[in-house]
Amino acid sequence: MKMFRNSGDTIPIERIEVSAYTIPTDGPESDGTFTWESTTIVVVEAHAAGLLGSVTAIRRLPPRA
Repeated sequence: MKMFRNSGDTIPIERIEVSAYTIPTDGPESDGTFTWESTTIVVVEAHAAGLLGSVTAIRRLPPRA
């Protein structure tokens, strides 16, 4: 897997770390289309050449049936 810089050089990615956290809400929440009772946050960190890049995704899903 490679990571690209603006200069066109490539740097090999040394390590990827993924963490997921589920945070309950105080009560049911809704956006008008569905309701949910927790929020899940996924954090992805890529390590390369002494640098760290990260991406955070937030997802609200309805409870499983």
